[in-house]
Amino acid sequence: MVEGEVRLLRELLVELESLRNRVPESVADGSLEEALLEVSNYVPSGDPLIAGVYRSLYRNLAVEARMLAQLAAAMRTRMERAGTPYITGVDYLRRRLDEFIERLGEYVMHLSSSARPRRV
Repeated sequence: MVEGEVRLLRELLVELESLRNRVPESVADGSLEEALLEVSNYVPSGDPLIAGVYRSLYRNLAVEARMLAQLAAAMRTRMERAGTPYITGVDYLRRRLDEFIERLGEYVMHLSSSARPRRV
């Protein structure tokens, strides 16, 4: 992975953290869903590259990002129908998002350390 892609993942990670802090508003306006879908395009969709970074329930970060985006979309629909952003399940989404952000941070850190040129 090139240095530009690592920088992009860092920026997406910062954006996700910001959107996480704005839940439920970021769910209601669709920005969390969009950011998660964007992340899913830039993380590996094959087998895990780092042992212990992925939970056994998910194959990889891309699948987890898409699943969380689908959850955010479903919650947005529920919010629209209820007429309020304050619905049940918001705490669950926050917890899952926190776990995902932590794993994404570990992945980006791993990429950053392996992308640095080593001095001899």
